Amino acid sequence: LNNFVRSSFEHGSRGGAIAAGSDVNLTVSDTRIQGNQALLCAGSASAIQCLSGSGGGISLQTASAKLTRVRFLGNAVESGELDAGSMGGGLTITNGIKVVVDGCEFVDNVATGFGSYLQNNGAAGQGGAVMVQLSTPVFRSCLFQSNHVTAGGRSSSGGGAVKIVYSSRDGLGDRTEFDSCVFAGNQACSKNCKTNTDGLSRSVESGFGGALALLEASAVVTNSTFEENIAWSSSILLVGYVYAYAYALLYDEHARAHAHQ
Repeated sequence: LNNFVRSSFEHGSRGGAIAAGSDVNLTVSDTRIQGNQALLCAGSASAIQCLSGSGGGISLQTASAKLTRVRFLGNAVESGELDAGSMGGGLTITNGIKVVVDGCEFVDNVATGFGSYLQNNGAAGQGGAVMVQLSTPVFRSCLFQSNHVTAGGRSSSGGGAVKIVYSSRDGLGDRTEFDSCVFAGNQACSKNCKTNTDGLSRSVESGFGGALALLEASAVVTNSTFEENIAWSSSILLVGYVYAYAYALLYDEHARAHAHQ
């Protein structure tokens, strides 16, 4: 509970509670991972020039893992100005070998952006609960609720619950799978989820994919439910539950969507 790691100018912070690297086979079950953070450098003067955090709860990098009945609650990652932004408020999976997430809950996790619209620098949060890169994990019977990402500078946030990038998209190989999952009340925001307005007209700083965002990736969703997920652009609501772009593919098999904005 309530652990944290901090970035430096050369290395981004990762894994507020657990960081698993190469050749690790991680098993976690019946565990609560709550209030952990991957933060920027200490000291406000230098913090903005740090690298961003990833995996507020758990970071998996070239590792295998089985996560069973793990509750990711209120974990967070912060963005600096030197890279693409914070990733995976609860969990990041990068170059994952075999990752299975079964019966887990992701609630109130956040990936925050850095910088205002007036700044050309800054970065956005990606994957409020989970960020997936170059991996094809399996999620079974998982709950993604009230997670969010915020934009920063002139960069847009993506994937209020989950963002998937640069994963299989050939339609034949492995794909990220969501089976019997629930996505409810997740948000991809501009600068602020509550008001989403600072008096400026923004066309760049937006949120995409209140529940899911995919970039050059493919995923299959089966027997899952999407409810009241939201994507914001300034003070304007966008279509909220899935955003797929740059050759991304989403296979929707018996999924249900209700009351999205």
